[in-house]
Amino acid sequence: MASNSPSYVSTQNRIPTAFEINSQEFGKAGAALVGAAATAVDAAGTSVSWSEEGLKRLGEAISSAVDSVEEDVKELGTDLTEAAQDVSDKLKAAYGDVEKSVSSVVSGAEHALASVEHSINTAAESVAESASSLGDELGAMKDKAVGYLSLGLSALA
Repeated sequence: MASNSPSYVSTQNRIPTAFEINSQEFGKAGAALVGAAATAVDAAGTSVSWSEEGLKRLGEAISSAVDSVEEDVKELGTDLTEAAQDVSDKLKAAYGDVEKSVSSVVSGAEHALASVEHSINTAAESVAESASSLGDELGAMKDKAVGYLSLGLSALA
């Protein structure tokens, strides 16, 4: 692009405007009000009496200041809305993560409980089978002891 093109703006050697300086010092709204006041002084100084042109310049300056403040308030509102949405999204994501973690813990606990219950049932069945088998063997031993005792008594008789 050629340097004499209307869309080319050099920022290296550019002197800041009064509005930019005042914006750094007082913020955009304050700079707009300072500019409006300066314009009002200029407008009043161009003529001893309030001419139609002076009033028009004053009205334009005030309108410009109001527009600038209105734009700043809209930008602030947009920024706050976006920040609130961002916080809301992060809270929803965090809640989802917590919910998944809790669900995972509950699922793990349910699985562990089912596993313990199965182990207890299996152990109880084993003990019951062992007790039954022991009872059967004790019964058989008793029957043999009674048989031997009967044989010994019959031999004595």
